[in-house]
Amino acid sequence: MARRREILHEVKALIQREEYRAAEAALAPLTDLAETDLLVAYRFAQAQLGAENTGEARRAWERVRRLDEDRLYRAQIATAERRLEQMGGGASESVSI
Repeated sequence: MARRREILHEVKALIQREEYRAAEAALAPLTDLAETDLLVAYRFAQAQLGAENTGEARRAWERVRRLDEDRLYRAQIATAERRLEQMGGGASESVSI
């Protein structure tokens, strides 16, 4: 758990500096947790969107939506949907509600 916390702290800093590819690489040890851990999924989605990996970003934000039962990240999800539309796809490819 301490390692997870360290990695997420590092990833948050990388994302704030817009170093998205480095954030992706730093998240690698936590990839398996992204299916069940909301914060890991959220950071992964941020990194994918920032790196403009459209397909991966869509899947990652869908995962965040599924895990976010309390809707903590609803504003961030909406922003990601708009950005993904702008990146190429249109509404038919936006993250489903």
